[in-house]
Amino acid sequence: MKRLLYRWFSSVSAFQYRVARRFTRAGSLALGVLGAAVVIGLDTNRTVGYQVFTLVLALVLLSAASSLVFRGRFTARRILPRFASVGVPVTYRMAITNHTRRRQDGLVLLEELTDPRPTFEEFVTAREPGEERRNGSTGRSAIHAGRGSSRRSAAPSSPPGRCRRFPPPARPR
Repeated sequence: MKRLLYRWFSSVSAFQYRVARRFTRAGSLALGVLGAAVVIGLDTNRTVGYQVFTLVLALVLLSAASSLVFRGRFTARRILPRFASVGVPVTYRMAITNHTRRRQDGLVLLEELTDPRPTFEEFVTAREPGEERRNGSTGRSAIHAGRGSSRRSAAPSSPPGRCRRFPPPARPR
């Protein structure tokens, strides 16, 4: 049973991670409406949910196709300090070059960090905060076991063909 819970937890966590990285808030809303329309539109004689599903699916597919055509071209380079110590937070800067002819506004810098999800052994042995103060009938949740560690910071606009240096964010999230 624990292995099944771990697989569900891992699958849902991976799905949430990919949706957060690939879709804007509007895109996430469209996916939510798409899922709700699937549930509501099962009976095509009594609802218009299937029509909403078709419309939103067409919008999502159109936006996915256009994202392949209208893709920005950038290079990013980390400017790291010469020395760092174990256990001490390190700040560094990023230099991002825009290789398109257009000014790019509203960009977000996302870094690929290590996978924060626990292994099966860590998942099974993890204890919830305050678990020792509970009685045995309250159960456990697996949500505490895999808090994400993705760093996200808003980047200012990038002029075409120029390299721009970005200072480190005030506090990583």
